Amino acid sequence: MATVLIVDDEEIVIRVARKALELAGHKVCVANSRREADRVAKKMAHIDVLIVNHCVPPDSGRSIAEDLLQTHPEARVMHISGYPRSVLESEGSLTSGSSFLAKPFGISQIQNHVSSILSMPAPAARYVVAHPRGAR
Repeated sequence: MATVLIVDDEEIVIRVARKALELAGHKVCVANSRREADRVAKKMAHIDVLIVNHCVPPDSGRSIAEDLLQTHPEARVMHISGYPRSVLESEGSLTSGSSFLAKPFGISQIQNHVSSILSMPAPAARYVVAHPRGAR
C-alpha cells in the first residue's frame, strides 16, 4: 500500500483517480489548490506518489511539485494533463524525473501507472530541472 497525494482542480478527475487508487489498496489524500496541497502535505508523514495536474490555477503543476518535494523528497512525481507530453516537455513544464499520464484516463490506466512508478527506486535526492527537448 502506498500513500498518494492527488492535486487537481477538476473534481471529476479527483474522484476517478481517488476511487481507482483506493480500490488498488492505496491511501489517498486530495487537494484542489496549492494552498490545500501544502496544508494536506504538512499532515502527511510521507508521500510515495504525488499526482499533480499540469495546471492548477493560478499555479503550474511543476511549481506545486517543486514546493512539495522540498518537504517530501521521497515522493515520485506523476504529472497528468490533457496536453500531450511532448508539448509539456518542450515548454519545460514537467518535473525532472517525473512520469506522465494523459487525460482522460481510465481506472485501470491510473492503477497500472502508479504500480509502475512504485516499482522504480524512490528518488534519494532531487534537484528539479527541465527535461531537455525530446527527452523521456
